[in-house]
This record gives sequence, structure tokens and C-alpha cells, in this order.
Amino acid sequence: MTEQVVAKLEEALKMGAPRTEACLWAKIDRSTLHRHMEADPTFATQIEEWENDLVMAARRNVADAIRRKKNVHDSWAYLRAKRKVEFSENSADEEEQAITCEELEAMSNLGIVVKNRQDAIRRGIL
Repeated sequence: MTEQVVAKLEEALKMGAPRTEACLWAKIDRSTLHRHMEADPTFATQIEEWENDLVMAARRNVADAIRRKKNVHDSWAYLRAKRKVEFSENSADEEEQAITCEELEAMSNLGIVVKNRQDAIRRGIL
């Protein structure tokens, strides 16, 4: 694989392109990339690093913006995305609990069928 091909792969992958598009940009077949990755574990690691480069840059931007602006809204949005169970707007503990026998019996007597506790909470039954 030439230095020019590797440079094209790097350029495309660092822009967030999937491997198929990166191969098109570098004018190589996808199987060529995979053979080279299998033959050279260091190259395979480099490909993975390039694939994650844009995501890491975006993470840095978000983290810097939160730190710089001290914006509570942005901080909450980040925490809700990263730690859904802990920071969701609904109480995760309440939703994850099993439906008790008493609750199930009461719903059954009323002819109510729910999928799970979260469904019952969403429908206002619990």
C-alpha cells in the first residue's frame, strides 16, 4: 500500500467517512484494506484511531464548551446522553422495578394489560 493511498485513507477516515467511502476515496478495493489490516496489526490500530479521531474532537469541543460556558443545560444534556439510567428525566429506579403481585392483580382485575413497569408508568396506571 503506497504512502499516497494511506494518506487518502487517513484523510477520509478522520473526516468520519466509513471504510467503504475511505476506500473509494483512496481508489482501492475494500478487500485490499482488510487484507492489509490483517497482515499488519499496527496498521489496523492506526485505522481504528483515525476512525475515532472526529468523535474524539467532537467530545473535546463539547467538554471545552461545557467548561468554558459553565452551561448547566449543556451539562445536563451530556449527562442524560452518557448516563441515561442515572440522569434520565424519569426515575430509573422506579421504572426498572418489577411490577408487584398486588399491582399485577389490580391491573388484571381491571382488564389492563401492560408490557412492563415502564409501560404502566407511561400510561399513567402506576
